Amino acid sequence: MGPPRRLFVSFPSLSSRSSFIAPQVDSVLDSLRAVLGKDKRFVLVPADSVRQVLARTRETMVIADSMHVDLFASVTASMLPDTSVIWQVRSRDLGAHGSYASRAITVRGERPDLLKGIDSLLAGTKRHLREMDAAPRKKPASPDSKPQ
Repeated sequence: MGPPRRLFVSFPSLSSRSSFIAPQVDSVLDSLRAVLGKDKRFVLVPADSVRQVLARTRETMVIADSMHVDLFASVTASMLPDTSVIWQVRSRDLGAHGSYASRAITVRGERPDLLKGIDSLLAGTKRHLREMDAAPRKKPASPDSKPQ
């Protein structure tokens, strides 16, 4: 499988309408980082570095190049009119082939427990990233190949 892989765990930018869930977002991120940080296959980009780069850009390829990562776990939190939250983690492996390149898992948290189902979100994200890590790799471009 090769050496451990660097993983960038991203967080959502919250609108003023959804800023009240910032503590829950922080809790989800902390829990996700804790679960993934225990897995020897992943080396997490430090949270401070993630915040610094996300303050400048959210472009995947810019982040991948500047942070030397090809694995991403991006948390989103979507507010519904009834003030429940749809939590989603989209996992991406820029080097994986085909259907392993992107996966997502979603749960719904409802008031009063906006974090309901988060354990399954965390476990599913870890499972997706492990599957992606073991997936067939894209073939690198040959230095002799010419663009068509």
